[in-house]
Amino acid sequence: MEVMDKITRTVLSYIAAKGPEGAEVEDVYRGLSLIFDRDSLAKSITNLIARGYVNVLRDGDSTKLIASKNVRLSVLVLELQKLKLAAYIKNLASKRQELVGLPPEKKADEERRISLEIWALLGQSLSTLARSTPELTVPEFVEVVEKLWSPLLSALRVEIVPDSVTSEEFLTLAKKLLGDSESRAIEALLRQKKAVDGNQGSDKNDYA
Repeated sequence: MEVMDKITRTVLSYIAAKGPEGAEVEDVYRGLSLIFDRDSLAKSITNLIARGYVNVLRDGDSTKLIASKNVRLSVLVLELQKLKLAAYIKNLASKRQELVGLPPEKKADEERRISLEIWALLGQSLSTLARSTPELTVPEFVEVVEKLWSPLLSALRVEIVPDSVTSEEFLTLAKKLLGDSESRAIEALLRQKKAVDGNQGSDKNDYA
């Protein structure tokens, strides 16, 4: 199993979002043309079809791309994990207010408890996504967390956990919560994502 690069994940997510009706080929090109060039999109589409993630439906002059049911379910699971994380972050505002005025020792205990809640939430999400087309969903979720991590902590001013999150920290968490077997799969995916992102970053057309 290989992690998908950013353009492939974006194309597949775009097609999956169109549901069982699928998306016209030209619609995919138009929808993503501001981000990726046509040749790159065509290459990703061909790859997704060859690997069975996307099916082709031809009806007269119409050619539609339809994400497999498994992919669509996986994207739904990914969106659910994003919503859970967003809801938790929204709830942090009230948690922060609850900490105001607490004695230092009790405040430290509450911050520690909340930090454990954060790690537990991320661990549960990773465990779920590891069973849901992880080559697509795990790197997408990691990107979301990377973007939200600092705002998440600054909203609460938790000092028990680091102010940035890395793939290594995700891996440590995965090993602790999922065991060696599933964590090895996540480790491979995260390493591949890092390598893919690095290669894309060095290219003159950086789509990441």
